Amino acid sequence: MDRILKRLLAGLVIAGMGLSGTAFGNLILNPSFEDGTGQGTGFDADPAPEIDDWTYWGEDGWWTDEAAHDGTYSIKRWGTGLGMYQDFAAIAGVEYDFSLWAYDNSGEAMGAQSYLELRVEWWDGDPGDGGQQIGTGDSIGTFYGETATDTWTELSGSAMAPTDTQVGRFLAVTEDDGEWSGAVLFDSASAIPEPGTFAMLLLGGLGIALLRHRRKL
Repeated sequence: MDRILKRLLAGLVIAGMGLSGTAFGNLILNPSFEDGTGQGTGFDADPAPEIDDWTYWGEDGWWTDEAAHDGTYSIKRWGTGLGMYQDFAAIAGVEYDFSLWAYDNSGEAMGAQSYLELRVEWWDGDPGDGGQQIGTGDSIGTFYGETATDTWTELSGSAMAPTDTQVGRFLAVTEDDGEWSGAVLFDSASAIPEPGTFAMLLLGGLGIALLRHRRKL
């Protein structure tokens, strides 16, 4: 193997080592909603809570210590069409594992038509700086009322970032099939890239590099 090919291979190996050391952890920041200001207050408060790294919409909800899957605080919402999201750097062709834990308190039980949905959207750039959404996104899982009261339940699944993806958006959204009732809590969000797809990208990069090198000979 000549010197150029050795350098190409070494570069890909080093890149792979860097990815394995840093990229396979949770990409969601403040995943358990512990950090920020205004804990224990409603989203309609003045001033409203500020939860580090998260954006929320809709005033019907609390940043609460009523129950938590991890740490002290979780998010409580009641009403349909409410939600929170966080953007993370994503790579096209990589598959990501997503997770969110949900809780239905029997004291304010969700109605049978009420549900929490975990979604992911894919964008070709920063959504706040002209980026465009790619397709309609992916539904990862739903948590319906009257399925598991007073028990934390995990919503989980995986999705692959499509071509041109640069940003993923993790969303937790309340919806209903007719009428909302009750309240839902959620906590412990995660988005984790799968190592296997990174390895495939590295091998593909090596193949392309070898092909280009051979064409130059």
